[in-house]
Amino acid sequence: MADGANKLPAGFNVGDTLAGRYILKKVLNPDTGEAALFVCEYDDFPFLAKIYFPDKAPAAERVDAEKKLNSPYIIKKSDRFTYNGCSCEIMPFFNKADLISSGKAVNDRRLFETIIPNVNEALKNVHDNGLVHGNVRPTNIYYSPFGPDQVLLGDLGIDVSDVKEFSKQTAFAFLPPENAKGIFGPEADYWSLGVTLVMLVTGRGVFDGLNRKQMLKKACTYDMEIPDKASDQLKKIIRGLTVKDYKTRWGYDEIKRCLAGEDVPVVDEYVYEPPTDVYNFDGTPVKGLENIAEAFAQNWSTAVGCVGDPALLEIVDNYAEDKYADVLACSKIEDLDEALFKLIGILNPSLPPYWKGQQIGDIAEFANEMAIAYDKDPYLDALKSGIVSLVAKQRGMGDDIVSKIQQVEQDVKDGGNEEMIAYKLNYYVTGEYTYDFRNITCNSVSDLVQYIRSHIDNLDSICAEFIEDTRFFAWLEVLGYSDQVKAWRASLA
Repeated sequence: MADGANKLPAGFNVGDTLAGRYILKKVLNPDTGEAALFVCEYDDFPFLAKIYFPDKAPAAERVDAEKKLNSPYIIKKSDRFTYNGCSCEIMPFFNKADLISSGKAVNDRRLFETIIPNVNEALKNVHDNGLVHGNVRPTNIYYSPFGPDQVLLGDLGIDVSDVKEFSKQTAFAFLPPENAKGIFGPEADYWSLGVTLVMLVTGRGVFDGLNRKQMLKKACTYDMEIPDKASDQLKKIIRGLTVKDYKTRWGYDEIKRCLAGEDVPVVDEYVYEPPTDVYNFDGTPVKGLENIAEAFAQNWSTAVGCVGDPALLEIVDNYAEDKYADVLACSKIEDLDEALFKLIGILNPSLPPYWKGQQIGDIAEFANEMAIAYDKDPYLDALKSGIVSLVAKQRGMGDDIVSKIQQVEQDVKDGGNEEMIAYKLNYYVTGEYTYDFRNITCNSVSDLVQYIRSHIDNLDSICAEFIEDTRFFAWLEVLGYSDQVKAWRASLA
């Protein structure tokens, strides 16, 4: 694996030659969200190689549309091919020529005469061909090597309409408020241009220090902070581009008219609607993650169908972003009962653990209930799943007890006698290794032997009672006499 790479498409490393001509020289970005970027070389000229991850290859329709782009203000792809099963694109490489890395001062003249009009024309060409650029930001706008009074808009971004696909904060920081509702159209590019202009004036990111959810919430609820040092014309352009209502946000025509000196109105009728935390569970609205978890626990058979539900994932993403990855991971678990068990614990950690509607928060109570239950199947099912020992560990029970519970769980998997399993579990979790026989309590085998010796005349009836008593054999096993019991049973065979 090449230096600096933490995720690269399989089969690509520095030094490789693509399509017999492009030599990979350096990893520029191992993961943009859809591809890895390499600096490559062909005939001693530098190029940028964009190598898509196998599941992120651009659709044929998008490729065809990109081929039609003909603006002099867009960096065009110079080559496309497939290599090692990955779609690859080659384009010119402008090293340290973007608006940030170049170090060139950005003043009103450069903004009004070059940057804004050039990017505006580039976006018009992109949108006229049915595309959304999706990657308008200072580090993707380059000073042209063909002249100082021209900039070029770089590579198009990820082709998605789902805001959650933007995994990189650098990209997420340029997304507009409507993305909170899954809307992603050409208007998003003009919002990104507005954010770009603010960054160029202030020298810092608009959403620095915020996570994804905080960025989007700020975009939805706060007016863009425009620095006082910006000229009146620039302030108006930024306000027009950062209108929260995408339907009235400025676009190509408004920018062009404003640059020509026309007084263009800024209209924003956006009303923020916070995302809902109400989940429609089996026809009943349930508000809040903790209550959703409780409803799932008490309606298990219905709730298993909710694991991985996009509506639930959206609520988690909006109100508990730190839990989103764990909740999403539950949807990948094949056993839906196990997935639901973990999901409930994530949504409401304070809720006693449940398994198929059976509460198992208190292991001792669980064991007692199992011992007297006529139908032991729900308890056996919980033991077979391994959930009981997991809960015991979560509840801080000692490693020795957890290990013994795991032995009982293995007995269930091996098809052991359910009565024996219930008694053994009860012994292990209560720690009371006593056996009640004919009105006496035996704390050890010695106590029982002493009783037998004092009632030797009734040995036959005592032995017959032992043989019929499953609890007796469970007691012997937990005391460590399982080998002797096995040997005795073998002698009878």
